[in-house]
Amino acid sequence: MRNNAMIRLLVYTGLRRSELVALRWSDVDVEAGIVTVRHGKGDKERVAAILDSTDGTKLALERLRESQLRQFRYLFASTTRGRGTKWLADVPTSDEVVALVVEKTAASANLGKLASHDLRRTLITAGLESGGHVRDLQEQAGHANAATTLRYAQASDARATRENSVALRMKVALRHRLC
Repeated sequence: MRNNAMIRLLVYTGLRRSELVALRWSDVDVEAGIVTVRHGKGDKERVAAILDSTDGTKLALERLRESQLRQFRYLFASTTRGRGTKWLADVPTSDEVVALVVEKTAASANLGKLASHDLRRTLITAGLESGGHVRDLQEQAGHANAATTLRYAQASDARATRENSVALRMKVALRHRLC
């Protein structure tokens, strides 16, 4: 339940691990579908949309809140290890725990090695491919510069991009030999 909410927020908001673990329930408006990042990179505050077109993230957050019996300030408070979630203290979990959750979730879904930062890249790439504006995605990710946001964008078909790049280099090399 905790892991599901964690992964969904990473995928649908593009938050950094440190931003995710610092979230308090007062920072989340589940109905409006937004989270307020109080201390982003450079200690900047921003509002990020939860870009989930289904009710999945909303339901995951509601279940997470109920599992805590509404007694905790932090979304991802400290828990015990092992099966089931047993809440220990109202302190944020570490960002290393987030990294481990992403890694294990990726492995169980046969996605290979995946880091939480890859989920930021995925959000930005999908946003750009679907016609999103760079400025909006820059704000969502909390980047000071649009060039940073554009660097995150990945080719959706890396194999085709590589093949095209190799073919282009071969054409250029052949042209130089013929001249």
